[in-house]
Amino acid sequence: MKKLFTFFLLFVSIVGFGQNGHIKFRDVELKGTIANFVSEMEKLNYTISGIEQGGSTMIMKGKFIGRECELYILSTAKTKTVWKVVAYFNKTNDWLTLRSDYIAFKELINDKYGKPFKTMESFSDPYHEGDGRELQALRKNKCTYDTFWKTKEGVVKLSITSFCQIAIGYEDRINSQIDLKEKSLVTTKDL
Repeated sequence: MKKLFTFFLLFVSIVGFGQNGHIKFRDVELKGTIANFVSEMEKLNYTISGIEQGGSTMIMKGKFIGRECELYILSTAKTKTVWKVVAYFNKTNDWLTLRSDYIAFKELINDKYGKPFKTMESFSDPYHEGDGRELQALRKNKCTYDTFWKTKEGVVKLSITSFCQIAIGYEDRINSQIDLKEKSLVTTKDL
């Protein structure tokens, strides 16, 4: 009986461990179709501002963390399953503001997800921080400011983009695998 109970506990823990949820954006899981996810975002006062890639990417406007942003919602090509959401904040042409915002967001995300698993904050020659040419380096992809947090549900990425804006992305672990499989089927079909 004791062995059976031990086996039962082991089985439950293994099965339970394999059933992870989905990463959340604004407390809404990245699951289901893009239409369903967009509907949930509309309930949070986001409005549709564009559609790209045949409906696989929806663009919405609204507020995130108290700031205006443009939301890119990405779905798989075939099943239109939501796998990634990226919030892009307003562009700025001031390096100190960008860096300060990046640090502030990094602290907020650290508070929620803990220490990041990877951080890349650097400039490539001939640029360096403090030379007054940080924005030029950024636009020429000679500056990298990215931080990643890994959770059992997916990955959160904070970055300063080459378009001089802060981006916070949420990629669902389960649905990103669906995206890869669907892309692979399209590629294989083309061969």
